[in-house]
Amino acid sequence: MGGQGTWTPFHEDVFRSYSWSSNICGQKRWILVPPGQNHLFTDDQGNWVHSLVDYDQTRFPRLFELKKFELMQGPGETVFVPSGWWHQVQNIGDTISINHNWTNEFNLRRMYDRLGHDLQSVRYALRDVTGMDGFEDQVQLVLGINSGMDFCGFFMFVKHMAAVYLGHCNADPRPLPAADSEAKGYKSARDCVDGYFLSPDSTHRALNIIDAVVEMLESDPTTALISGDLKDKVFDLRKTIKQALHKS
Repeated sequence: MGGQGTWTPFHEDVFRSYSWSSNICGQKRWILVPPGQNHLFTDDQGNWVHSLVDYDQTRFPRLFELKKFELMQGPGETVFVPSGWWHQVQNIGDTISINHNWTNEFNLRRMYDRLGHDLQSVRYALRDVTGMDGFEDQVQLVLGINSGMDFCGFFMFVKHMAAVYLGHCNADPRPLPAADSEAKGYKSARDCVDGYFLSPDSTHRALNIIDAVVEMLESDPTTALISGDLKDKVFDLRKTIKQALHKS
């Protein structure tokens, strides 16, 4: 909900998720930017431009090269924003809209890449205390606060996603955590996904995509630096996925 002239600064959605926005009333002016152009809207300090409409040309001298799409969204219309697409939105008149974000295996790699970028930003911000005891754990703590997820949280997210497909692949559906099951009314993880996406080919494709991300997580030096048994858990998950792919 927003009044005339209110706007959302230039950004990409949380975790590089997909999103849709449906207008109930009012209009929105969208500026959408396809991925792969970050160098055009990033200054020499690593900061991103705040607005594509009003910006400092000395800080962002190449912003005019940006390839972008502009559109007006009216009442009753829905805009879909692909994963990794940056955008800026301005309300024209009093506006009410309904928005939703989601992610799946197809943008899991983008999600991991964004988390890695955020991780480097946190490490840079804490560079003066790199020698302190438990530095990597503090980095993960700040990462979780700033980004809404740390490496352990990302692993649990990936593990839950893999469980949906592993359960179907093994014909042995794995139950969701009790709290989630009761809140959502699911009997098993299989019920979370449209049956179309659980065909043999789709299951195999999804597990291959997830396995590729788990492999990157396994080889990421950060995984070994974090206190606890994250590295072992990542190894075990990859082993389970590999066994399921071999059987299929």
